[in-house]
Amino acid sequence: MTVTASEPLRLNGPSGSARVRRKPRAYRRVAVRCGCWLEHEQVTIFGTTVDLGRGGLFLRTALPMPPGVAVRVTLRLPGSETVIADAKVVRRVDAHEGDRPGLGVRFECLPEGEDSLSAFLFGNLESEPEASDSTADAST
Repeated sequence: MTVTASEPLRLNGPSGSARVRRKPRAYRRVAVRCGCWLEHEQVTIFGTTVDLGRGGLFLRTALPMPPGVAVRVTLRLPGSETVIADAKVVRRVDAHEGDRPGLGVRFECLPEGEDSLSAFLFGNLESEPEASDSTADAST
């Protein structure tokens, strides 16, 4: 069975009910709240990021956009230059799923601000304490 980054892995729980476990991310993410715009054709969505990594972000928004849609992302990172990325929506969380609504976005290309994004993430990841193997949650 092949699982892509945007495809959840479904496992049967002890009661036979299905539970979902996503494939581990290729890049670590940091919790960061900053303004973010997603542009698609004649639609622009503004929201606040929840987390951000070299490979993408999660954006808090109630406006739906289906997975597979290509978007242009504009990020205003605190203390950094603007980052612009060509990206794709890979996950949508609706309000009825028990979490606040939002969109998971995977970066395809960073035409502007790649160095700013890398420096911002490096500074934030370096200040984050390392989790030991005994306390790390392998399912996230």
